[in-house]
Amino acid sequence: MPAARRSTSATGAARRRSPDVRAITRIAAALAAVLIAAAPAAASKRPTAGQAAAITRAVQTSPVGGINRVPRDRYVVSHRRISTVSTSWAYAQLQPRKRFESTFQSAYAMLVHLAGTRTWVVVDLGSAQVGCGIVPSTVIADLLGADAGCPPGGGV
Repeated sequence: MPAARRSTSATGAARRRSPDVRAITRIAAALAAVLIAAAPAAASKRPTAGQAAAITRAVQTSPVGGINRVPRDRYVVSHRRISTVSTSWAYAQLQPRKRFESTFQSAYAMLVHLAGTRTWVVVDLGSAQVGCGIVPSTVIADLLGADAGCPPGGGV
């Protein structure tokens, strides 16, 4: 075994650092660099003003969940996001206005963008497991995070 290298601390006391510790430190640093490089790209993104307006309009006029029959003054459409995995998919939250908090339950919607148009369509609306079995699981994870609430095998 090679001789250990001597280093001096701030107090001037000598200490020995084993070659094994240096090797482990180098391996840990290399592993951390690999894990950082392998991390997924940025998650979902904010829509443009035009996309946000189209998503809001789609939610407010959708027959899915009967939301088109709920007066628009009872809720706001917020937190709209476009998937970076597939920009044909979006997410929006429906939150009650202050005076309707006791009668309107928060929900969220999954939407798909119709190819060749500027139209978004709500494909699912609710408060749990929204999009499961309809929206690709990679898109759900992008829009909602790793724990989207879908049962195993519940994505497409």
